[in-house]
Amino acid sequence: RFVNVYGPTECTCICSAYDVTERDFADATGLPPIGHLAANFRGLLLDGNQLVPTGETGELCLLGPNVGIGYFRDPERTSDAFVANPLCTSHAERMYRTGDLMRLDPADGLLRFIARKDNQIKHMGYRIELEEIEAVLAALPGVSQCAVVYNRKRSQFGIIVGYVAGDTTRLVPEQLAEQMRALLPPYMVPRRIDVRDALPKNANGKIDRKALTEEA
Repeated sequence: RFVNVYGPTECTCICSAYDVTERDFADATGLPPIGHLAANFRGLLLDGNQLVPTGETGELCLLGPNVGIGYFRDPERTSDAFVANPLCTSHAERMYRTGDLMRLDPADGLLRFIARKDNQIKHMGYRIELEEIEAVLAALPGVSQCAVVYNRKRSQFGIIVGYVAGDTTRLVPEQLAEQMRALLPPYMVPRRIDVRDALPKNANGKIDRKALTEEA
């Protein structure tokens, strides 16, 4: 049994789970659903302070008794993420803005992760989710780890940079870019692809995208 679970630390526990099936593996570039929210959670998909229609993408905001009260000694971050429910006018109700963009599938009622809100960019007039590029890059032969960042420092319009780790004998930047051009529109193909033995990790053991962005 293989279960995809979702639960921000700010809400103290797992708030959804989904049993992954063989059908989910049929699409190598897609992501499995996160399932339905647990009974002790409520969720809103918002665009700003407005609900999005079913089937459209919005930021998942969580409500319920497990939502934390804020970040320890960090009032600025707390005020950004732990906010009043804008749709509740009868009383004060705290909710947590996860920063995760999701979509409620009208066909099966399952929540599907789309991208991180802070990883959405506007490049050459197009809105792009960097995770979409990462999903294609991760599926290429020889790639074991990857990250895609947006560098706004060295170009007036910004450039997309891909970082890759894996079988370095097979990973050639020009060939990776050519493979990506066959799967993505031109404006989504990274301007530069950097191949290395390993990608930097942060204190939580995750790929340190902040370090890569500063380096790009």
